[in-house]
Amino acid sequence: QGRGSRQVADWIVDEAAPVLGLTGIAERTDAAFLDVGVGTGQLAARIAERWPRARVVGVDRMERVLGLARTVIDKAGCADRVELRHGDVTDLADDAIYDLAWLPLSFMSPDAIPKALEAVRRVLRPGGWVIATTFAADSELPIVNAMSDLVTAVNGGSSLTQEDLLVEIRAAGYSESVALPSTPLTGALTAARG
Repeated sequence: QGRGSRQVADWIVDEAAPVLGLTGIAERTDAAFLDVGVGTGQLAARIAERWPRARVVGVDRMERVLGLARTVIDKAGCADRVELRHGDVTDLADDAIYDLAWLPLSFMSPDAIPKALEAVRRVLRPGGWVIATTFAADSELPIVNAMSDLVTAVNGGSSLTQEDLLVEIRAAGYSESVALPSTPLTGALTAARG
C-alpha cells in the first residue's frame, strides 16, 4: 500500500495540481506540502522528488511507521526537505503555510474527520488546497459496496461517501470544493480550498 502511494504522488503532481492551479508550485522555493498519515513515507518522498524546491511535512500517529518513513526518505535523498512528525493532524502548530495537503479520510474514524478538516484548513495558506480521499463504493453491485466497507473497516476508517464529505467540507469553512478524477488506489477524491 505504501509503495502504491508513489503513484498517488505522481497523480497529484500530473493530474490534480493543474486542475487546482498549482502548476507553478515546482518552481517556488517557499512551497510546502502536508502529508497527513505519512505512513511509510513513499508519497512524501515522491512529492519531494517531483517538486525539488518544496518543503514536505509528514505527520503520523504511529511511531513505528515513522521509522520506516525515515529510511525511505533517506534512501530517496530528500531528508533535508522532508520533515517527519509524530502526532495527530489536530496537533499541528503551523499557521497558514501549506499550499497543498493530502488527507486520507478513509483511514480516519468518523468522529475524527471534522477535527481533521478544520485543522488542515487552519494550516493551509490562503487559497491553499486539501485533497481528501473517501473509499465508500457507489456500485450497483452489492458485493463491491460490501468489499469497500470491509476494507475501510479493517483500516479503522470511515465509509464516508463523497456526498457526505462535501457536507463536512462546508461545515469546516472551506470556500469551494472540486470533485477530482479518482484512481483505483485512492477511491473518490475531493479537493477543497481553504
